[in-house]
Amino acid sequence: MDKNKLENYLLDNCKRNQSIENRNVTNHRILLPLNKPENDTKYQSRFHHLEEKEKSYHWKSGGANIYSFSHCVKRILKDLEKGVIKIKERANG
Repeated sequence: MDKNKLENYLLDNCKRNQSIENRNVTNHRILLPLNKPENDTKYQSRFHHLEEKEKSYHWKSGGANIYSFSHCVKRILKDLEKGVIKIKERANG
C-alpha cells in the first residue's frame, strides 16, 4: 500500500472524538489487524491488543499537533514492511 492510499484509508476508517482539554483538537484512533506481532519491538508491542489481534495507532489534529498524523503514517508503513500488521485493500468498484 502506498503512502497516499494509506493516508486516505486512515482518514476514512479512524474513530474520532473531541479533546476534553482543548475543543480545537480532535483525537483519532484506528485498530489494525496483527499479522506477525513477534516482529514488533518490545516498546511498540505495548500497543497490541492480543485478545482482539489488533494494534492501535492514534494521532491528533488541530492545535500544534501538525506532525502527529505523518508520524503515525510512518509507523504504520514501517509495521507493514516488517509484517507486524496487515491491511486489506478494498477492490475498486
